[in-house]
Amino acid sequence: MDNRYVEKLVSKKTEISAIVLRISVLVIALFFSYVIASLIGFVYGLIAIFFLGYLTWYVFFMTSVEYEFVLVNNELTIDKIYGKNKRKTQQTVDVSKCEVIAPIESTYVSGYHRNTQMKAFDYTSGENNEPVYILIVSYGASTAKIYMEFDQKMLDAMKMAAPGKVKLS
Repeated sequence: MDNRYVEKLVSKKTEISAIVLRISVLVIALFFSYVIASLIGFVYGLIAIFFLGYLTWYVFFMTSVEYEFVLVNNELTIDKIYGKNKRKTQQTVDVSKCEVIAPIESTYVSGYHRNTQMKAFDYTSGENNEPVYILIVSYGASTAKIYMEFDQKMLDAMKMAAPGKVKLS
């Protein structure tokens, strides 16, 4: 039996809202640490500084996101990684049961772009470094669109897992 194992790691671009959140939490933490330390006292101020420092670290941790795609035989697992540490599985897809796997600008998936009733999952970096592919999969009683970035190694493994489903034009 042919065992295929391919993985790809995509770092999500930090959005403007996340940067604004990071800066505002940092400024608020510094301001309240100073106010609490000067008004209440050193001991309570020190406790507040540790608490606000932890809050600041947590916000930075949760706004640093990466996606990991792992294809083992026909099963594609999509994990979301927070702060290069905490992993949460987002979806597991059987590639052989996909309706179609194609580039986002392909004519094979143009009809799916207009369908606003379909659930859409975006696992791309937000940058245009690599081509974006769309997977049309069953999701509950309906279908869903999954946007992902593949490299050639992952695309070749997908072709081997589901040869009739992968469209390249």
